[in-house]
Amino acid sequence: MSSAGISFSGLASGLDSSSIIKSLVALERRPIGLLQKKKSRFDQQAKLFATLRTKLDKLADLAKELKLQTKVLDYTASSDT
Repeated sequence: MSSAGISFSGLASGLDSSSIIKSLVALERRPIGLLQKKKSRFDQQAKLFATLRTKLDKLADLAKELKLQTKVLDYTASSDT
């Protein structure tokens, strides 16, 4: 005999076994959810560090370019006093 579609949850014991099972499954999945949140935060931090690295590399390139330019060294300071 098949009992598909028929639920006898708690019939003999008076306990709502379906609710208990759902709660236990949710409890077992909780660590997975916490790890997924942690991974998401790490991914976001990795993207921020990559952006920072790109900007620092660009700043370093501009600093090198500025150092190599002779025009900067051509300027002199003078005083009217």
